[in-house]
Amino acid sequence: MFFRKLFAKDYRYYKEKGDRLFADERYADARASYSEALEKVGGDNAEENEVEYLHSKIGETGNLLAVLNISEAEHALLTGNSNKACESLELALELAEDVAVREKAANLMKDLDTPHFDPVPSNPAHGTHNCGDCSGHTSDDSNRLAPPAAGLHDDEEFTLLVQTLPDDLPVRYTTLGKKFACAYLKAHRDENLGSALREFEELLAEGESDILLYELAIINYRQGNRKDCERLLRKALALNERNALCHLSLVQLFMDDGRLADAVQALRHMHEHNLLGDQALIMLGDVYAMQGDEGKALDTFAIALEVPALKRAAAERLVPLLGNMGRTEEATYLIKNYLKGCC
Repeated sequence: MFFRKLFAKDYRYYKEKGDRLFADERYADARASYSEALEKVGGDNAEENEVEYLHSKIGETGNLLAVLNISEAEHALLTGNSNKACESLELALELAEDVAVREKAANLMKDLDTPHFDPVPSNPAHGTHNCGDCSGHTSDDSNRLAPPAAGLHDDEEFTLLVQTLPDDLPVRYTTLGKKFACAYLKAHRDENLGSALREFEELLAEGESDILLYELAIINYRQGNRKDCERLLRKALALNERNALCHLSLVQLFMDDGRLADAVQALRHMHEHNLLGDQALIMLGDVYAMQGDEGKALDTFAIALEVPALKRAAAERLVPLLGNMGRTEEATYLIKNYLKGCC
């Protein structure tokens, strides 16, 4: 017993070990060493500063590990693994002391309870419009305007809605007339999809338009007519190959149907032809990850990391990928240089 006590490691040993591990960015191991040191610190006044230091390092490592777990949760959500996402977020909430980090984790936890959660990322470079999913212009039904929009006339509401569309679509939408605007508002308010569908078809009979075909495709999808949705989107693109909204909606349709190879081909086309190219690049990496092709996903997100508007989105996806591949030093480098302070 005497020799066991004599040669027992005191708190300083574990504190110094923790500092070395922290410097090497091995945060989980460092946190364990700091916790061990804290257990061994005596209660005399001479060690009060040491206790404070150890508490601060445990908090710091906890926040860094929470950020990593949040990134893993986001990746799990993108690949449809809600159980893994929940586990990572629960761990993040357990580890984090920073209020902003905890708030981000809590917000993601709320997404798990949202029935219309969309795995496709919002557009980092075109942040005005969560465009493209075939259930409507937003993935979350709670974002649709309920009739009537508070304090807005119909024409004002229509103008505000179409201003969120990409490229030249806002101008084109506003030139289609009052009947189109009324049908558009009906569709987006969920007031009467059947009536909106008939009015769009009547307008289409007067003259074909990629916009009318797109809006008809969206209603058909929402009514469960996926084949008609795809047919109408392809017809719209035959009229106007530059309609990025049609491309993005077709990609979402492919993803919803599990046609990931078709989604890859469409996203590569979008990126190469600068059709919402930044968003397409991030989505392409996501689809590669969904296919289980970590190498292509890694290469794609590495390219996105060089695009200023995509740096954070790319880093958030690269961190869990690198972690899964055992490349922890690179993952922690990204956390430190791209994600620290972003939460």
